[in-house]
Amino acid sequence: MTTEADFQRALAAEPSDWHTRLVFADWLEERGDPRAEGYRAMGLLRRAPALWGGRGPWVWLNSRWAKNYDPTDDIRTATVPDDWYDCMPKNENDVAHERTTLHEALDDAAAGFARLPAARRADLLTPT
Repeated sequence: MTTEADFQRALAAEPSDWHTRLVFADWLEERGDPRAEGYRAMGLLRRAPALWGGRGPWVWLNSRWAKNYDPTDDIRTATVPDDWYDCMPKNENDVAHERTTLHEALDDAAAGFARLPAARRADLLTPT
């Protein structure tokens, strides 16, 4: 893959593909893109938004929202730490969790990750 559009198409075809997310993070980092670290975190932590009801919108959850859903694999992987969730940009309804497109959901999660304090980002990126 040589363009961002190539990566976004691959991710759209397989939204839970954490390998592609990690390669995309490296690609972004090579270009000095601030989203790189967030995409890396999503890849390492195997986090991906869930497609609500199988047709949209794409959703991210935190511990408060996740408890309202059945604990399926999609819900578990769509749940990010509360502090990360709180740093995600809000949508027009002033909530951080719903996005129209997968690309938007991923970019907003990457942006939220970048807003975390450096020590917290490092903590999340450190394997346990």
